[in-house]
Amino acid sequence: MQTTILEFIDGLKFRGVRVSLSETMDALSGVSMMGLDNRETFKTTLKSTLIKDIRDLDAFDELFDAYFTRPLLIDQVVHTTADDVSRLLEELSGEVSDELSGLLTSDPKTMMELLMEAARQANISDIRHAIQVGYFFTRMSGSLSQMGLDLQMNQMIDLLRQRGRLGDGEEGIDEEGLRRIFDERTDQLRELARDMIKREQKKHKGDKKEQEAPSDFEGRSFSQLTAQEIEEMRDVISALVKKIKDSLSLRERRVRRGRFDIKKTLRISQQYGGVPIQVFFKKRKKNKAQIVTLCDVSRSVWNASRFMLNLLYSLQDQFDRVRSFVFVSDIGEVTDVFKRYEVNDALGRLMFEAGINFYSYTDYGDVLLKFYREYLDIINRRTTVIIIGDARNNYMAHNSWVMDKIKGKARKVYWLNPEPESWWGTGDSEMDEYVPFTSEARECRNFKQLLAFIHDLIV
Repeated sequence: MQTTILEFIDGLKFRGVRVSLSETMDALSGVSMMGLDNRETFKTTLKSTLIKDIRDLDAFDELFDAYFTRPLLIDQVVHTTADDVSRLLEELSGEVSDELSGLLTSDPKTMMELLMEAARQANISDIRHAIQVGYFFTRMSGSLSQMGLDLQMNQMIDLLRQRGRLGDGEEGIDEEGLRRIFDERTDQLRELARDMIKREQKKHKGDKKEQEAPSDFEGRSFSQLTAQEIEEMRDVISALVKKIKDSLSLRERRVRRGRFDIKKTLRISQQYGGVPIQVFFKKRKKNKAQIVTLCDVSRSVWNASRFMLNLLYSLQDQFDRVRSFVFVSDIGEVTDVFKRYEVNDALGRLMFEAGINFYSYTDYGDVLLKFYREYLDIINRRTTVIIIGDARNNYMAHNSWVMDKIKGKARKVYWLNPEPESWWGTGDSEMDEYVPFTSEARECRNFKQLLAFIHDLIV
């Protein structure tokens, strides 16, 4: 129990609750004195020693249930085993595995051991989002199936049939009744698995960085910005774009002047007796890049994409050409929208003029395939490709080979992901598949990170 209490305290800290070492010791000491028999006393002991701010109570209550609530279904299924099944299992003692016997008799200890092993194999501690529950449930169900309980059940029935121990339903349990009990128990086990996954997700719900929520707009996650704050960000973007352009103007003046050419200056000075009357500079070639952006505009990523497009088109005079595509399950080019309208107006019109369904499931694999078939020719060695998206592909084909083709033709390929890097590759995220085919993949969750990327891209 001490280990679980310490994990619970780590969970509180993860949620931003401040717990000192002395408070941790007080909690352990208090639990030791008050005991574990009474749940409410146990909860009160932890709450009184660990919580100092009323604003932390919600996190405490939610995590307490996640860490210390016994799966209710186990209590419900216990004591429901048919007497006939118990008698048969006693007769087969030593010939039936403890796992199958424990499952058929709804033994809580056995069922928890089965669940814990399946949870370990499925790595459910990696869960971070509620949308990942289905994915981890599939993995846990697969792990339970691989334990071979079905095969053991068939072997037990064959054994009972050989010994003539199966009844006809009226006298003793028959094969159908035995299989029905087995199916009910495995269904209950899967329900327990789903319950366990949901509680595990609650442990990791939220992110300390997200909850600390920097007060300045630039440091706040895109997903945290309200509609009003997004409107207010327009002024911030305009000011920062002007700052970037001023910086770039100074750099361009230096580029136009070039570096001091000492060889030519000394050679020409020979005409004047070695006096460097005229100073020469080496001219540098301007190398403006062509930019192609692929922006996921599904709801979870839209804020990040809109700021990316806003910045690029505010600074498009720094590039030879900018072509932009938006996608969800289909892809549409929106370059022309930005040509016809002012950038903020264009952003508002994308929903109507991109020609794609914004409410469908995101399908990166299909989008990449369509880009490969219809637009790959627009990429050359001067093209920098920027993809912005969370790479959550709803478990569909990722088609990462297209990324390899794009990288092979482009100057650079960047992937900006608005999710924390620790989430990449979890659940339906295909980031691990795409990253090897990028020049660089960055976490881009707020305006500061986006601005840093734009600065590196231009300078």
